[in-house]
Parts: sequence; C-alpha cells; structure tokens
Amino acid sequence: LGCRLCIRGREFALESLALLDVAIVVSGVLEYGIEAFRLVGRSDSVEDLSRVLRLCRLLRLLRALKLLMIFPEPRRLLCMMASCVRTLAWSFLFCFLVMTVWANAAVEILHPLVQELLQSGAWLDCERCERSFSSVMDSNLTFFQTIVAGDSWGKLAIPIIEAHPWTVVIFVMSLLTMAFGMLNLGLAVVVDSFAETRSRDVSGLAKEMERHEAQEKKSLHKLFGRLDEDGNGVLTLEEIQ
Repeated sequence: LGCRLCIRGREFALESLALLDVAIVVSGVLEYGIEAFRLVGRSDSVEDLSRVLRLCRLLRLLRALKLLMIFPEPRRLLCMMASCVRTLAWSFLFCFLVMTVWANAAVEILHPLVQELLQSGAWLDCERCERSFSSVMDSNLTFFQTIVAGDSWGKLAIPIIEAHPWTVVIFVMSLLTMAFGMLNLGLAVVVDSFAETRSRDVSGLAKEMERHEAQEKKSLHKLFGRLDEDGNGVLTLEEIQ
C-alpha cells in the first residue's frame, strides 16, 4: 500500500479501491491493537468493537468485483443490479402500503375473531397466533410471513375461514393484491427497467459489438488459413473454388 502511494501520488487518493484498501488496513491495525494491548479490558464494548472491525475487513471481498468486471456477463449483471435499486425500493414501498391497508382491516376485523377462536382451543401449539393481528405492525409481519415469504399461510387462515367463511374475502383478496398483484407488477417493472438500461448502454453495446467483430475476424482468419493451400498469404480464385 505504501509503495502504491509513493508511485501514484495524488492519483492514489482519488481511487475508490485505494481508499477501500486504506480502510481495510486501518481496521486491521485497530483490531490487532485492541487484542494486543486490551485498552479497556475484556468489556462488552471492546468485544463489540472488535467484531465490527472484523466485519470491516470483509470489505476486501469487494476487490473481487474489479476482477469480475473483466468478463462481460458479470459486468452486465452488476450494471443491471445497480440500475434497478431505485425501482426495487419503490416496489417495496408500494407493496408495504398495500400490506398496511390490509393490516388495518385485519386489526379491526380479524383480531376479535382470532381471540374468539383462541378461547375455543384453537392454535394450542402456536404462541404467536394470539397476537398475529393485534396491531398494525403485527399484522404487517403476519402478512409478510404468510404471503410474501409463503410461510404457513393455511395454519392461520384456514381455521378462521372454517369458523367464519366470509373472511375468505379478506385472505384471498390480500393474497391476490400482494402476491399476484404488487409482487408480479414489481417484477415486471424491474425487468422493464433492465431492458431500458440495456438499450441506453451505448458504450456497453459498442464493446460487445467490437468483441463479436474480433471473434468473427478470428474465425475468418482461421478459415482463410485453411483455404490458403500454398501458404503465401494470398487467396486465389482456384483456392476459393
């Protein structure tokens, strides 16, 4: 690191990967210093600080991204992932808003029914079912678990639907609007964002065309080399025929 600083000088401070190397080295030095001298003893704060510094040293894995950028497929994948971060954030926000609407309805409608079923002996082996719709946050967590993550939807919904069949409207409509509605629409928007970014990537398309051109020239060179029987570097009409 010191040699790179001496050779590149001011340019070294402007490189993002160089600053990453400096951060990794500094975190490593601090970690070894804390372990060697035990500045504040074996307190929990020192252990937490050492744990954070060890996690900072994992940032060296980001250097592997520079090697991956050599290949076109990983480079294209990383560029596409970077371009869809904002789209994913908006998709999550809209999905959360729709989920919150159903969570408010669940607190007002489903929570009393859950308490009624609990008194009759339902969900004896489920500790969380009692508070699954007790608040908006708990309802959001329940809908995320059962619909988005797909974990045990029937364990909570089926007993309520069997006892009160009209509640199927809430469970089915929430499933349709979130799983088949917002999530699929979000996926469609992300794919559309990928396609739009791909069409705007003029430099990437130019490099890909140059790579294809180089491969075609190489193939033609091999083909012409096989046709050139006398090896003089010139193709005659008889050799082509």
